[in-house]
Amino acid sequence: MNQNPYQAPTAALSDPLLPEPPKPAQVQLAVRTMWVVFVVGLISLHPWIRGDWWAIKAPDVPEAGPVFTVIMVAILLFSSVTSAVLIWLVSRRHGWARWGVLVWVLVGCWGLVADLPSVWAETPLALIVDSATVLLDAACCYLLFIGDGAKWFRPTPSA
Repeated sequence: MNQNPYQAPTAALSDPLLPEPPKPAQVQLAVRTMWVVFVVGLISLHPWIRGDWWAIKAPDVPEAGPVFTVIMVAILLFSSVTSAVLIWLVSRRHGWARWGVLVWVLVGCWGLVADLPSVWAETPLALIVDSATVLLDAACCYLLFIGDGAKWFRPTPSA
């Protein structure tokens, strides 16, 4: 290799500086598990599991029903798209996305604990599914932040 600093480089600019390190097995497991949790979360929206989550039962304000339904569907779409994008970005080695996943899981834990009594009384199966998915998400965060998972997200030194 020519070490002349005044000579233009011969490599194409599109060539990567260093090859990307392979994705560790624990990151692959975490990403696959997060996708499974994502799908299970969507399936758990079925009325047989979660009840009529989109409907409001306020007889004193009958016009609130359609508005509440629109708001709930918008929240569902936002959270689903955000979750899917974060999982995809984690699989693409974006380190900030794993922090986003961690915050998303912590918000999920807070939501689970905040609604614990009412969800247990109305839809215990939904509480069981939510608890299992939050635990799996927490395990995925552990895999992404510890050991080979954490090392994979660190930037590689340039040549």
